Amino acid sequence: MNCLSQAQSGLSSWQLLCEIGRIAANRGEHVALVGGLVRDLLLEVPLGHDIDLAVEGDAIGLSKAWQETRGGELLAHRNFQNATWKNETLDIDFVRARQETYPGIAQLPEVSPGTLTQDLQRRDFRINALAISLHPDHLGNLIDPTRGIEDITHRRLNVLHPQSFVDDPTRAFRAVRYAARLDLEIGDETMFAVDHMLENNALSALTPERLGLELERIFREESAPLALECASGLGLFDHLPMDPISLFTGSEELSYVAQTWHGEPIEKVDLLWLLLASTLEKPEEWARLVPGGGRRAKLFQYGVQEVRQTLQKLIDSPDDPGLHGESLYRLPPALRAYAAYLDPDNTALQWWEDKGRLIAVGVTSQDLLNAGLQPGTAFGEALRRAKQAAWRGANTDEQLAAALANNAL
Repeated sequence: MNCLSQAQSGLSSWQLLCEIGRIAANRGEHVALVGGLVRDLLLEVPLGHDIDLAVEGDAIGLSKAWQETRGGELLAHRNFQNATWKNETLDIDFVRARQETYPGIAQLPEVSPGTLTQDLQRRDFRINALAISLHPDHLGNLIDPTRGIEDITHRRLNVLHPQSFVDDPTRAFRAVRYAARLDLEIGDETMFAVDHMLENNALSALTPERLGLELERIFREESAPLALECASGLGLFDHLPMDPISLFTGSEELSYVAQTWHGEPIEKVDLLWLLLASTLEKPEEWARLVPGGGRRAKLFQYGVQEVRQTLQKLIDSPDDPGLHGESLYRLPPALRAYAAYLDPDNTALQWWEDKGRLIAVGVTSQDLLNAGLQPGTAFGEALRRAKQAAWRGANTDEQLAAALANNAL
């Protein structure tokens, strides 16, 4: 099969890629376009921006020859014999064709040089084991050692071998992302591979950090709710102490909350991590799941509890905007959005997002100093009372009077 016409019409960078192919051929090397770009081109879905080239030969040497022709910046990864070239508009990865062997369950592979065919055969799914030749003598020819074009035609997702998910359980999470994003049917061979993975308890061999990266990738998908439902149906969450049904049913509503939120900017990913925390028995024991730690990990550990405590405070002071503001103004936007998800009819939350958060406090620290109040505990309490008065609708003079009311100057 030849994909020349599809590549010419679908890839704006095709002529540049053909030039790389000519340079490689003059060096006695063979280079081919691989990866998601080939898959998406053949599936006729929107194309990504990553350009991945597999090189039978010296990938770094070819990238340098290309740079001599086109300029741009080059970053060589000598340990892996790969390189990345970029200019103002393009990034191209030159990757030496390789083969892999897995020493054990969920362990990283051992890598050695290989042919283009071997490079494709080491990949995860048939639809990803496709390449388009850039060699002038075979320009546009589809390299398809695993019959991936059949899965492209039937829009299904099949692994390359039944041991695939045992070798690397993260591929199972990749499968649900692809199935949801590309509207693919999970093929029989993939289902068998999932069963084989579960029988071998391979998911438990994933560290929380590796599992967390896969969850983050799912959370960032536009089709995250569908991917989570698929993952739950395949049993990918069965080894976690959680309620998977609550995760995928709540994710759709929270995705909608993130899209329609009219307060400060929030990220859907933050909300989905909070949702996952709410389904875990002890989220504080799973903070390593959250990539990078930091702010998001703290939200994951303590955010749901803080939201519930805040909602209780709002219930305990139903008619006092001053206390409502005090409860909400320090709450991060993601937690306020999550609170609205838990209690969508809460009028205090609606007041804060529509009005309360926009109210400016007229009293400053300098005003309190001018009034004779000295810094200390009483100073902080005075500012707190000024804020409460502002949220209750007081003007600046009334706010200052409220701030000083309980202080003997």
